[in-house]
Amino acid sequence: MKQILFVDDEPNVLDGLRVLLRKYRHEWSMEFALGGPQALALLADRAFDVVVTDLRMPGVDGLTLLKHLREHHPQTIRIVLSGDPERTTALAAVPHAHQSLTKPCRAGEIEGVLARASVLGALIGDPEVRAAIGRLDELPSLPATYARLVRVFEDEQSCTADVAEVVGSDLAVTAKVLQLANSAFFGSGRQVTSVAQAIPLMGWETVKTVTLTTELFAARGMPATIRKFAGALHEHSSVVALLASALVDEPDRSEAFAAGMLHDVGRLVLASIVPDEMKTTDAADTQQTIHAKVGAYLLGLWGLPPAVIEAVARHHGPELPASSSRVAEAVALAEHIAEATTEDLCPTVEAVAEMQRVVRQHVRARSNESS
Repeated sequence: MKQILFVDDEPNVLDGLRVLLRKYRHEWSMEFALGGPQALALLADRAFDVVVTDLRMPGVDGLTLLKHLREHHPQTIRIVLSGDPERTTALAAVPHAHQSLTKPCRAGEIEGVLARASVLGALIGDPEVRAAIGRLDELPSLPATYARLVRVFEDEQSCTADVAEVVGSDLAVTAKVLQLANSAFFGSGRQVTSVAQAIPLMGWETVKTVTLTTELFAARGMPATIRKFAGALHEHSSVVALLASALVDEPDRSEAFAAGMLHDVGRLVLASIVPDEMKTTDAADTQQTIHAKVGAYLLGLWGLPPAVIEAVARHHGPELPASSSRVAEAVALAEHIAEATTEDLCPTVEAVAEMQRVVRQHVRARSNESS
């Protein structure tokens, strides 16, 4: 049974959770801690798969508890459940929490989040890998993105589309913005699958803070080998995103583009965990073997849409089941096309345009056959 710990300083909140989740008592082993000190005492004696905590609590607050979990229990999935409306508090929790929910939750929301969190461990069987992922706060971003964003934000003529173009061009920043936009602190109750949707919901200042901080801290001290690797990976992901979005109809294009941009995020995670071992054969084999699951695991922790997570987990199909979504199929095919048509991770603009032309012809032919 999955071990889940709920932490809050209000007894009524804990009682409400007990009643709400009682029907899951045969699936989850649940403990309820009245405040941070009691939670730390429980954590000293046993490990939990998931911890759900309030932020504002006397004595040991939620942020302190989240930091403790990240340092001492990195394999634990960390979820915030708070009624605090202040965005500054939410931003402070971002590097330490995998997902954020607000009180009161919508019907079925917390149950769904816990159910998804409970099955994520099946993606990564090695507890040491899960722990290494749990210690991550930011993914490496490309240094060039920082300079581009500064110019956009300083230009009085800039609009949301200009910001979205820069943010959406960077793998790590895209992941962080979508993570936040899909959290209850900044979301609108619906899944956000594109940066263009996320920016109006979050506001320019929040996007600016999150994006520039991600870029600044990720780039500091980054070895040249990882910068080069991240640059090549960014270019390859952009190609796959463009191809995947061309393979689906309009309603699925934003999800296909997001999934294409993020499909190799697991490689970036593994490079962050073992940067000194990137050049070894064993490390390369490991990345090829598990990076899709690692990426899906991280995006699942962050609460990204299921279609994006599935596409990331399965982008090296042919093992795609018949029930796979159109987005997962498109990303897997786009990855195959990109790998088959270029030996480099960084194809030329002309090569990308040609690949898109071939893909669109394929889509049109498929549509004509079905009609």
